[in-house]
Amino acid sequence: CVPCTNGPGHGYYYTSSGSTLNSCKHSVCPPCPHGQYRTGCEGPNVGTCVNCSKPLDTYFVGSGGLTDSCPYVACARGDEECPTGQYRFGCGAIENPLYKGHCMPCKQPKKTFFGQAMVEFFSPAVLSHPVSAAIADSSAMVAEVPSQGSAYAVSIKTPGIS
Repeated sequence: CVPCTNGPGHGYYYTSSGSTLNSCKHSVCPPCPHGQYRTGCEGPNVGTCVNCSKPLDTYFVGSGGLTDSCPYVACARGDEECPTGQYRFGCGAIENPLYKGHCMPCKQPKKTFFGQAMVEFFSPAVLSHPVSAAIADSSAMVAEVPSQGSAYAVSIKTPGIS
């Protein structure tokens, strides 16, 4: 047996043997889903679909055929821009590179109380909070800032590390 050579070449694969003649049947390599391209589609192999690469802040809008050339568009362009006070969340994320994202409200920065009277520094010997006790074993200084309910904001300062 010898390999068939009657196929049209790139973009096709063989689907049958040629019996005693060089007349193997062949088919076009099938397309892949958006965000992927087909590699290894040649000879008797149909190949496999693999993920395309793209720049940050873009999402895929098509497949790449037989090369890593999937079409993509920029996030939050033109009609996809968010209103003032919102930003586009999740656009082209690694876990869903086809997703154009959605608008989310911008968050206000949280206030910190370091340097004010609300911050108390504890020596490792007097810490009783479970998180603080674990940190105390590593010779860290802990600043706990009581907030609403029983939640705490914790800042860790390890001696010798800025």
